[in-house]
Amino acid sequence: MSAFAALGITDLEVELDAPEMPALDGAGAAYWDAFEAVGLEVIGERTLGDPFARVFVKSDFTAIAVAHGAGDWRATFETGDRWPGTLTCEFLFGKYDYRAEIAPARTTAFLEEVDMARAAGLGLGLDETNCLVLGPEGYFNSAKFANEPARHKLLDLLGDLYLSGVPPQFLNVVAERSGHTHNVAAAAKLAAAVRVG
Repeated sequence: MSAFAALGITDLEVELDAPEMPALDGAGAAYWDAFEAVGLEVIGERTLGDPFARVFVKSDFTAIAVAHGAGDWRATFETGDRWPGTLTCEFLFGKYDYRAEIAPARTTAFLEEVDMARAAGLGLGLDETNCLVLGPEGYFNSAKFANEPARHKLLDLLGDLYLSGVPPQFLNVVAERSGHTHNVAAAAKLAAAVRVG
């Protein structure tokens, strides 16, 4: 979904021969490259109707604010007292390069969670070779960016908010400790608040 959003893909048909899309490394780069290799067809310009009141989603630990804007996005990854603490990623559509700066950011897991996830039958395609593992004092494997967890949070946020149908270049978004559940709730509120043409 993140690659769809960044490329502006609005109309497509996806056929699967499996229960879900491959997780790969949790990043968007491989999907971006596959979409570009197939080629895209321009079918019209997207516009956003009248500016809307801000959309908020908030819980004890998570906050997401979405406003009509110029594509300025910021996501914060937060682990409290444990390493790495607070990491932030800022991205401005039209100025920064999604493929180079956001798409490669892999999903993250804490070192102690890897075996528990495997035992529960989760994340079976992900391991220390294709996701970023956070140890107690540093990355267990090699990070692509110093703030890769925050970049991945922004990648997830971008894809989830695109469920609203609103192109990301029309939004200013700030998210702290966001996750898919809160992101999708924000997308639903956003879809109800705007008119997209």
